[in-house]
Amino acid sequence: MVKGIILIFFFLSPSLLACPVSHWYLGDDYPSHYRFQILPDDPIRSSVEEADFLEVTQAVYQTYRQDFLKQETQVDINQDWKKPYFTAFAKKEGEKHFSISFWGGFARIPGMTKDALALVACHEIGHFWGGKPTIQIDDLSWSSTEGQSDYFATGSCLKRYLRQTTKYKDHQQIQTDPTAYTLCRIQYPDDLDFSVCLKSTKAAESFGKVLNYLSESDLHLNILTPSPQVVRQTLYNSYPSQQCRLDTLVNGSLCPEDKYPCQIGLGQRPACWYAYR
Repeated sequence: MVKGIILIFFFLSPSLLACPVSHWYLGDDYPSHYRFQILPDDPIRSSVEEADFLEVTQAVYQTYRQDFLKQETQVDINQDWKKPYFTAFAKKEGEKHFSISFWGGFARIPGMTKDALALVACHEIGHFWGGKPTIQIDDLSWSSTEGQSDYFATGSCLKRYLRQTTKYKDHQQIQTDPTAYTLCRIQYPDDLDFSVCLKSTKAAESFGKVLNYLSESDLHLNILTPSPQVVRQTLYNSYPSQQCRLDTLVNGSLCPEDKYPCQIGLGQRPACWYAYR
């Protein structure tokens, strides 16, 4: 393995990594398939088109480009629509030099949306920009943990990206879970922030469908059924459970930027991967 690579097969669970051709299922709308790739002309795919793929990943990158320059950090972006595999990854190329890569196959996974794709791009940036806790493996100690990268994705990055295109009254057209609607309104009295929160939780729901598609069985992921797990030690070197990842993304959406990272109440990192001392 090339030193420093994170997230080869970003979406795959450890069991799927061990067996790349696996049985993935996403409800009645998507019949069962043994597959580890989706070609550009595959009829069973998401609504994300090539132009969306290129525009969204580039826009998320540009959202942080000035921050990278201020910190004298070089970040390269690689986009390959034609590659069919379910892959996105971040890599350390050298001192203060990173790259993020996106392959078209993962953008075509059924359930993926443009905002969920932006969430994934934010997750990749989060690996080298998301802060502590970091992975406790020498060659990967530069990287935020998987849970922290998820939390950064919706807690900071996706908000910044969505605010560029969201309007104050967008919440009137967004159809989302009633619980998410209520929680977002509690956290964000301002209509613009409220609309951004709704879009972010909607992206998290879409990402949950992607995780479900990549699972060997129906995961029944739901923001109404958060993981009951409470860890004694923070998960430094592994993925949280799929439900825990969804919880993290929703909680990040509920954490106001001026309080990020939230330390208590709505918006804090969930205890299913983060140990509070």
